[in-house]
Amino acid sequence: MLPTFTIDNLLEAGVHFGHNVRRWNPRMAPYVFGVKDNIHIINLKKTAILLHEALKQVEKIASKGGKVLFVGTKKQSRVFVQEIAQKIEQFYVNEKWFGGILTNWNTISQSISRMKKLKVEIDKAEELGFNKKEILTRQRQYDKLQAGLGGIDSMHGLPQVVIVFDIVKDNIAVKEARKLKIPVIGICDSNADPEQVDFVVPGNDDSFRAIKLYGSLFTQAFISGLEKHLVNKPAKPKVHKVGADKVDGKKVEKPKRKSNQPEFEKVISKRAVNKKTVAKDNGVEKKVEKEIVIDKVEAKVETIVDKVVKTDEAVKTDKVETKKVETKKVETKKVEIEKEVVEISKEEKVDGKSAKVESVEDKPIEETVK
Repeated sequence: MLPTFTIDNLLEAGVHFGHNVRRWNPRMAPYVFGVKDNIHIINLKKTAILLHEALKQVEKIASKGGKVLFVGTKKQSRVFVQEIAQKIEQFYVNEKWFGGILTNWNTISQSISRMKKLKVEIDKAEELGFNKKEILTRQRQYDKLQAGLGGIDSMHGLPQVVIVFDIVKDNIAVKEARKLKIPVIGICDSNADPEQVDFVVPGNDDSFRAIKLYGSLFTQAFISGLEKHLVNKPAKPKVHKVGADKVDGKKVEKPKRKSNQPEFEKVISKRAVNKKTVAKDNGVEKKVEKEIVIDKVEAKVETIVDKVVKTDEAVKTDKVETKKVETKKVETKKVEIEKEVVEISKEEKVDGKSAKVESVEDKPIEETVK
């Protein structure tokens, strides 16, 4: 449901106050009720009707899943514009309108990617090894881009409607939207040109309370349109596999295909079938030939294995015989060595006795007597 409001609500918010008589635009005369204290008073009856039409347009666009861009770079509207857009997850420009945001979207998207890259570099400055000067330069560049593009960094394309809270200050945004034939909803004070806007909302564009009222009504209208979009959103059809016999739990008979081929095409198809059978026969012959070749290879492998086994056995027998011969040689050598040792020990005993006799004879007679 669209949001409801009354003329009393508009009066309390100060929507009826215009600018000084000297600053007015004559094209706003149909929407002016009168003059009081050199200030134009706006006709709230017309404001209520036109505001209701603008809310309908916002609801219609939201019901189709469209995007909304809020523009308000005036000091009075900056905070409210950001809050409104973030509340309904839409897009906004509240600091500075960069020329070409709509008409030169390709370049603007490059600037947005540059802004995101600077953010990553600032966050990982220590890891990347930047000094203080490099960090400060990147921070300045990021702040400058964030001021103008921070609210549209995830827009990914043009919006379906632009809501401008002051068409005099943000006239570049209005011109770009008109050039691209994007509908514009504009708050037109007594100094504005209503012919530049598709949906005119005559009212005060300087009052905090008035701007807050506009924003709350636009958000409610967008939410109601979004609810309709979610309700009327078509359900995804169930995808079934090819050749399935059941759809939603019910059996379905497959329709038989009728052959609408003429006779000459049938003949061609028969020839193709014959070619396929010949190809199959050739395939069988090839398989048989492969099996024969495999048998031959296996027989050769078996003969080679037998030869290898026989050679291994022969080598083992040779090794055993050589070991026996070596052991015999070692035993004979041991016997010879033992004989030599026995002979040497005998000779040493004989030599010792002769040495002892000689020593006794060499001693003097006195010592022998003693």
